[in-house]
Amino acid sequence: MSWKEDLIGEKYTNVSLYDKDCLPTWDELYHEFYKKKIFEYDSNNSNHLESDPYWNRPRRKMLLAWVCNQLNKLVFEDKMDVLPFIDKTFGGKCEKIQFILLPSPSRRTIRVLHDAMLRDGPPSIYSCRIPSTGNFSIFSSNYPRIDIDDKSLERQFELVCLLYHPASEEDLHPADREDLLRIIEYLLSNVIQYFENGVGWKDKDNRLLPSQSPNHNCQGAGIDPAL
Repeated sequence: MSWKEDLIGEKYTNVSLYDKDCLPTWDELYHEFYKKKIFEYDSNNSNHLESDPYWNRPRRKMLLAWVCNQLNKLVFEDKMDVLPFIDKTFGGKCEKIQFILLPSPSRRTIRVLHDAMLRDGPPSIYSCRIPSTGNFSIFSSNYPRIDIDDKSLERQFELVCLLYHPASEEDLHPADREDLLRIIEYLLSNVIQYFENGVGWKDKDNRLLPSQSPNHNCQGAGIDPAL
């Protein structure tokens, strides 16, 4: 969670709805999801069934759930200003977006999501029960969740970005794959920039910033072997 300052300079933070057990790492976002362009899961495809050693479930399935949570977190909680980007890039006036895992081939069910799309707040959070306890993470919030083991996600689904254009004849519709990728690249721009053209933070001209070796002296108390 990030710290902010109020009007008198006091630091505060908003507790996140998303716990550490339902979000991907930056490495997973970039190398496993973005670089491999993984957007769908199919239980009939043996290549999709490699098991995650911790969750004891298909890793691809878990990855898509955590990525979907991360994208919604960027939109709803981190308040990334993605709507002007969508309007400028694709035209029209988009008032809201959200990411979901949509069972395939079930795009006709998008109309069922219309009312939920208009509610305030992010969509439900995809969660998974800890294999060793059978319970959700102790860090989980009380926000509505969708169990990754739900029957609707058992066989096939795809990562979808729903766009809401109230002035359009088809006011609620999924972005096509090309547009989806461009929206994701905008939302993950910091992650992509970090890993490309040399791994590390970049300056405003996208040049790799110099890094300093860690200080192995622990405040005068001797060498810290952990550093």
